[in-house]
Amino acid sequence: MGKTAPAGPKAEGGELKPQTVCPIMGGKINKKVFTDVAGYRIYACCRSCLAKIEADPEKAVATLRAKGQTPELRLVVCPQCGEIKGTAQCCKAEAEKCPKCRLNKGSIGCCKDLKPTGERQDVLLCPKCGEVKGTPKCCKADAPKCPKCGRNKGAPGCCKDLKPTSDAQDVVICPKCGEVQGAAKCCQPNAPKCPKCGLNKGAPGCCKIDRFITNQD
Repeated sequence: MGKTAPAGPKAEGGELKPQTVCPIMGGKINKKVFTDVAGYRIYACCRSCLAKIEADPEKAVATLRAKGQTPELRLVVCPQCGEIKGTAQCCKAEAEKCPKCRLNKGSIGCCKDLKPTGERQDVLLCPKCGEVKGTPKCCKADAPKCPKCGRNKGAPGCCKDLKPTSDAQDVVICPKCGEVQGAAKCCQPNAPKCPKCGLNKGAPGCCKIDRFITNQD
């Protein structure tokens, strides 16, 4: 994976519109056919186009931008290494592993119960309990609750500002500020910044998101 920054939300001619066409065939997208790669969720018209998108995601994004469109920014946690899926650190062979959980040491998923929750293999946080969606701990009635945030004590989302960001109730991380997308703290102009990564200090993505994803205009 190269370290070229994904394009920002604006084009030279103005705001880019959400993706509606397949970057390979040019036809109407099927919302059930997509791939999460390079920090984006890129839709296609059919499954045969997905391999071409995954082979060169930057080309696919450039094709959409030329049409005045942009795919969804979607940063999810990889259940195999604990890094943000699609970043340069994701599943890097020489990455140092945590001796306890065997995920990448210091990754956002390090020592969290990150298991695939279904056929999609995405790891998403539940905004109700703070656990990974679909795991046995998710919304478990007798789980100990945090007295501060009311979510499961010690969950990945414990004491984080988790608000639903879509109809699917997915919780994803904003690449510009490191907060949960759509949360009250997301892209707040006066939020204290981390001197190391430049994202909001203490945010879920603070010092966890690769710089080629966070360098957005």
